[in-house]
Amino acid sequence: MATAAQIEANRRNAQKSTGPKTERGKARARRNAITHGMTARTIIPVLPQEDPKELEDRTQEAITAMKPRNPLELDLVRRAVRLSGELDRAERVATAHLAHRVRMTTRSGTDTVSAEELSKVHDLGSKLFFQAAIGPGYSDSTADDYPAVIVRRLEESAEGCRWLLAHWAEILNLLDREAAWGDPEIVRFVGLLGKRGIEAHFDPELNSLFHAFDALGNRIGHKFWNERRDHLPLGYIGGFEFVSYREIAPPPSDKNAALILICSVIERHVGRLEELLAEHEQIEAAEAAERYDRAALDCSPAFERHRRYQSARHRELIRTLEEFRKLRIADFGTGNGEAEKADGKCRMADDREQMADDECQVADGKCQVADDREQMADD
Repeated sequence: MATAAQIEANRRNAQKSTGPKTERGKARARRNAITHGMTARTIIPVLPQEDPKELEDRTQEAITAMKPRNPLELDLVRRAVRLSGELDRAERVATAHLAHRVRMTTRSGTDTVSAEELSKVHDLGSKLFFQAAIGPGYSDSTADDYPAVIVRRLEESAEGCRWLLAHWAEILNLLDREAAWGDPEIVRFVGLLGKRGIEAHFDPELNSLFHAFDALGNRIGHKFWNERRDHLPLGYIGGFEFVSYREIAPPPSDKNAALILICSVIERHVGRLEELLAEHEQIEAAEAAERYDRAALDCSPAFERHRRYQSARHRELIRTLEEFRKLRIADFGTGNGEAEKADGKCRMADDREQMADDECQVADGKCQVADDREQMADD
């Protein structure tokens, strides 16, 4: 049970959170939850940056033009004006959003890679170098975990090609500096090839490279194979793990031959990547003029919801106007007798037309009699 001191403290604290007290403060707090205003349903459905008088003027213009004759028609007119205003707001929102995307694209220029593309490339690269996607958190494997798939996905973009070239350049720098090689260097080298170390059991080129690693010193190829070779994750389809290290390709004769072999493999992959990068850059240059138009198309879920909102408001506006039209037709038919008068006039016009037809028929009969008499006279 709360003590008297606690109760008094609660009372004092409650006085500090009673919200705004002035009318101005209450008016501001009323719109604290507004995020986009697409579903505003206040008495005056305007946002802080909008002019309430503009909505009132549009409402009065619509009332003057449509001349509602009862409270129901007046409500329909006001609803139609409000829906029209919401559609105008939705168009302004879409235009402002897309204009911002285009401006940001213009500011970044054609040579700047987006943060989204960079994140995608570095996520793939991290997966490639994390023991070929093997380790804590990788208990299961999918086709996307294969190094060859990761490398191919990197090659599908200019930024991915640049990333691969940069890491091949790091390997070349290690060779030029005659730096010591170990497990991290082998993991990176094999990953950039799009392979797993254990594939050296069948792959002649990779088998030769492991012998070349041995020639660099301390038999690092054998050491990697025995201690740190790929332990394939559970579910790795078509994989194998417990195989012996063997020689299925001729080993380099010495360290110099080993360096030549390693450098030739790097040069081959670098040459292919440079050709791919040139093709990507050529495509980017051809599409440079279109990048702003592509930026003006937003296919995100949020913008799709906005488009659906616009369609829903448009359908509601059409239904409102159709309801107003039906009320007018019903009122014209039963409200003041004008329809009955019009129908009477139409019936009188029909009777006159019928009488005219009868007179024409009589005239035709007289003409026929005259023709008969003329025929008799001729006889």
